[in-house]
Amino acid sequence: MSEKKISGFSVGKLKKRIKKNFTIGFIASVIVALLGLMKTAILVKSLSVADFGLVLIILNLFAFLLLIVSFRVQDVIYRFYPVFISKNDRYAINRLIWITGVLSLGTGLLVASVVAWLGDWLASSVYDAPELVDTIYLYTVVVPLLALEPMLVVLLRLHNQFARIAVLQVLGELLIVLGFVFFVLVEGDAFNINLAISVIGAGIVFRISPMLFMAFRNLMKDTQNAVKTSRKDSSWDLREVFSVLFHTNITGYLKVGSDTGGMFLLGILATSTEVAIFGLARQLVKPFTMFQNNLSSAITPEVMKLVADGNLVELNKIIGRFLRLALVAILVLLPVGIFAAPYIVNILANEEYTGAVLVFDVMFVSALLALASLWFYAVAVATDRVKQRNKVVALRFIFLIAAIIVGLDALTLAIAQLMGVLAIKILFDLPMMKFLQREARNEGNK
Repeated sequence: MSEKKISGFSVGKLKKRIKKNFTIGFIASVIVALLGLMKTAILVKSLSVADFGLVLIILNLFAFLLLIVSFRVQDVIYRFYPVFISKNDRYAINRLIWITGVLSLGTGLLVASVVAWLGDWLASSVYDAPELVDTIYLYTVVVPLLALEPMLVVLLRLHNQFARIAVLQVLGELLIVLGFVFFVLVEGDAFNINLAISVIGAGIVFRISPMLFMAFRNLMKDTQNAVKTSRKDSSWDLREVFSVLFHTNITGYLKVGSDTGGMFLLGILATSTEVAIFGLARQLVKPFTMFQNNLSSAITPEVMKLVADGNLVELNKIIGRFLRLALVAILVLLPVGIFAAPYIVNILANEEYTGAVLVFDVMFVSALLALASLWFYAVAVATDRVKQRNKVVALRFIFLIAAIIVGLDALTLAIAQLMGVLAIKILFDLPMMKFLQREARNEGNK
């Protein structure tokens, strides 16, 4: 029998594409992380502790503001772009890109303008470092590009251009490292925070500008191939788009509020030792989180395309195979991680961090369970069920409150987060899987 086809590709090719894109993204993430360590090492050796801290203040300030103020337009593009492409709806494609582009660029310009306007006050009154004002002005130039980057990355992923994204990310970081080395050698002791921020900004421009060009070229090809439609004949629905935008943003705020909020409360209600233990355990889990993020990036565009094309039978089969593999991975990795944790903690830290072993075990269980849920958030976005998922995610705050009542420390916070993951698995992922199976049966009977 010939292999089942999905939108012109076989199921086998679909799996190979996911594997290839995941591998590309993961390798790039590892290289970028290593280059990041090199960047940090150069700055630590070349700047004073105070100046290095000021560089981090600038980067964290804008990163935090963009996180809080920006819209999660990437999920909206994932949700609607494949649908409009499958319908050859040029009007809807143009409207979607126009609105998400304006929201992204507008957010970047707003953040850059407000921070530039408050630059003197921030430098003098908030950070007690008047010399920081020029550095703030320098970095505001690249903030609009940073705000556009998530949208551009999604558009490239939907066109299966993962390799180009990876190359640009690596080259951008490499340019920053080489720039640091060059100016440290040339300027010597004159190397300062303004030069450091200028080099970082150049690397950002180098990374994102080609993405902008490639995304625009993809858009031009898609709109030329699509049928020219009027507003009356288009499938464009502004209310539906903003409904998805609203609920996916709520998802982001719930996650930030429960995770970052939990860490913030730990610093207030517990000792600094507990914060250090929790921080070490989270760093130990970070490589697995990197694995998950890259796998999710490879999976999400494929889910959106399959749902847009109505291939729920194939999607259900692929998710079933993935869940079986995930179960095997959990059964293998869980005992390995629990066994290795004490030795890793002993190597990396002193006896004061002994408590990090149990915290790591709980976090590792959470990460493994989350691995089996990677498909279901994408399916929730594609089938407009993010609202239902948000109701379950909100339970994280109840578990956090319970941890506070019991006595918040590193372990109780990790357990509260594990309970949140279990709630999503039981109350959303399982019903979602049954829904997919039911829809797949209905589609198969047609």
